Amino acid sequence: ADSFVGSTGGVEGADFRITGSWFRDKMTKTFDSEKARYLKYWDRLNSHLTDVDDGQLSYQNNKDVLSLESGRLLKSRFSGFIEDFERVYTVHRNFTVIDPRLRVMLQDDIRGVFLTRYAGFFQKYSRINFSKKNMESYLKYPPQKIDSLLGQLFLMQ
Repeated sequence: ADSFVGSTGGVEGADFRITGSWFRDKMTKTFDSEKARYLKYWDRLNSHLTDVDDGQLSYQNNKDVLSLESGRLLKSRFSGFIEDFERVYTVHRNFTVIDPRLRVMLQDDIRGVFLTRYAGFFQKYSRINFSKKNMESYLKYPPQKIDSLLGQLFLMQ
């Protein structure tokens, strides 16, 4: 097997550099590909954040509370998001990224996958009374809290 030999004749990894642009290109391509695969875990959250057509929302007689069926529609969107977020976050919060620039970049990339969409969804639908008893459980993750939790990802525990 080939080995790299340093200037002192021994095998010393610190003595070697790969300077060809082909290597940087290959590593960049590989990194981008693997990062895209990783971000797909977070992309599943978007499946819960689709707009609900106003025609699908019907209100009870007092016009302040959604009908049972319309309420269930919004409950399922919020609860599906919460369930998937908690599942993905629980797994990924235990990862550590030592390089601070890489850590911040990954946190920002994750935010870019779903946070803006979630903020719009939350703003639009959290104002609607879709649950008589448990609104706070469906709204337990305002966008600011999600943002804060994402900022804690990849830190050394």
